[in-house]
Order: sequence, then structure tokens, then C-alpha cells
Amino acid sequence: MRDYRAELEQILGKNEIDFSRPLVVWGTGNTSELYQKGFKRDEIDPEFYADGNACKTGNLYHGKKVLSPDEIKSEEYRKYYFLVCSAVGERNQIICDRLSSLQREYMPADKYIFSRNYKKILKVYDLLEDDISKRVYAEMIIRRALNLSVSEDIYTENQYFCLRHFKRLFPDEVFVDAGAFVGDTVEKYIWEKMGTFKTCYAIEPDKKNVMAMNSRFDRLKKEWMLDDDRLIVIDQGLGATREVTRFSEHTDGSRGLGSIITDDGEQEIRISTIDELFEKQKISWLKADVESFEFDMLKGAANVIKRDKPLLSISIYHNAEDLFDIPLLISELDPSYKLSVRHHTYEYSDTVLYAYH
Repeated sequence: MRDYRAELEQILGKNEIDFSRPLVVWGTGNTSELYQKGFKRDEIDPEFYADGNACKTGNLYHGKKVLSPDEIKSEEYRKYYFLVCSAVGERNQIICDRLSSLQREYMPADKYIFSRNYKKILKVYDLLEDDISKRVYAEMIIRRALNLSVSEDIYTENQYFCLRHFKRLFPDEVFVDAGAFVGDTVEKYIWEKMGTFKTCYAIEPDKKNVMAMNSRFDRLKKEWMLDDDRLIVIDQGLGATREVTRFSEHTDGSRGLGSIITDDGEQEIRISTIDELFEKQKISWLKADVESFEFDMLKGAANVIKRDKPLLSISIYHNAEDLFDIPLLISELDPSYKLSVRHHTYEYSDTVLYAYH
């Protein structure tokens, strides 16, 4: 097996990045929005944002001016690091080529963040239970840091059910799907479990998704002869504390799935905590894909996790910090958890942390 640990240390731990230099983040789209919570945790505070979209330049984004490509030609911006915060692919390369032509120092935002936190990454690597996890985790860190395509040989099928611990049948199992979208994972769960479970709780804040999910659940109840109290929809968001916030649907046209929390979003939603919702109900399995709210959701589930020790399958790809912050948080909440990582697409999305006893 390749010495991935040494590669991580070589790429991230031995570099010339000056973390005291001021920053400009290039990108004000969905990727940048998903990264905001990680930026805040990591105390990354760019002085400016930049974007090639003329409709955005000159405006404020998270309180910072959005620069145009013409503006950054000025010599005053030579002192900045430019962090490219966009999805991998052609768009990313265009941004890098533009910054290179302007002779500005740039790097993927992930490389800056991973290098700044490489000791945490090495700690997570050492915590991982199996060699496959170590390889997948290291490959995703390295490829995201260097803006490389995902290697096909780290892809794993059967997301959420690929490990044996998550396939077992328990008649009293209580499954909580946080970020249930339109109920697709719940339907897969029912098939994988052959209808053997006690209750599924599907938590989703988007009204359109909830409507679609209710239609799906009406069909599933008939097909599997399930009582109403076995499929329960909770139309709320999840976080570290109870609050009211807003969100907007994705607008980049790439996938059309999910929603992003924004101050000026068109939908108002209530945020609750897992601890509050399941104060009197034990749970067996918590799955979460909640658009960069996974870390906050886990903070708000601390009591339930310590009490019930449920299976955990948590998305860790929405922002760079999640790849190390979430495994370390789970290990802190309950050091007895075993941790594995699998990746379920040929893109950067759908890296999942599996925690089990």
C-alpha cells in the first residue's frame, strides 16, 4: 500500500504558504456559500471576494466587496493570495488561467485550508479503521488540494449501505434521515431492510421536497403495508441550536438538488436540534446530508449520540473543514466509535463518514 500518510504530510505539511497574507476568495456561487460555515470555524476572513459575473461585482457578499477581474489587475492586489472556491472542472480551470495571466498567486481554497489544518487531517487518517478508508480519505484530500479529478478506483457503490454494520436487520431499528430530500434514501432503506424496522423519521425543510416525499411515502405505505406511524415526516432544518433562518434553492444548474442557507433566501425555515426532537425517543441510525450543516447538526445531537450510540453516516464533502472537523467531533463525542470513509461519485460530492461500534 502506498504511504498515503507521508504523501499527505509532503503535500500539505511542507509548503511555502504564508498564512498571514491577506486573502481574496474567487467565487460567490453555491460552492462559496457552502464553505462559509467552514470559513467561520477556521477563522478564515477574506478581505474581498472576486467573481467574473458582472451582475455580482461591485456588490457585497457576506459583507465584503466583490471585485471584478479588471479590478484585480491593480498592483495593490499583488499582495493577496487568491483562493479559488468553485467546483472542479472547466470553470475552475478558466479561473486559474485568468489569475495566472494576471500574475496573481492562487491556489484551490481546499489546499489552503488543508495545509493550514494538516495535523488534524493526519489525526483523522490515523483514526480510520481500515486501509480502504485511509486510501479513500487521502486520495480525496490530495485530489481536492491539487484540483485533480477523482480517481475511479476509489468509487464505492451502495451509498449508506456499503458496510456490513449498516446492512443488518433489526425489527426495532429507528432510522433518522436528516436531509431526506424527496425520500429517495428512505425508499432505498426500506428495500435494503426488507421492511424490517420500527420507524423512519425523514427530516427535510424544503416545502417542495416535503410535498414530493409525502407522495412517495403514500405509495410506499401501500406497497409495503406500512402503518402511518412508521414513516414520519418532520419539515424542519437541523442545527446546533433552535432558530429561524432562510434558504434558497441551488441555482447553478448543475444538479438542481437541495438548498443553501442564505440570509436573503426566499423560504423561511425553523431549525431544531436532534437532541430536542429525540429527547424521549431513542434512535438507531442517523444519516445526514444537510448542505454544510452537518457539523452544527452533530453539535445539536451530542446528547443523543452519547446516549444511544447510533450508527452514523454523515456527508463530509460540502466544505473543506468538514473532512477533518466532523470525524474529530464524532471521536470527541464518543471515542469508542470506529470510523470509515467511502466515496460514492466520480466527482467531489458524496464522501461519507461511517461511524459504528
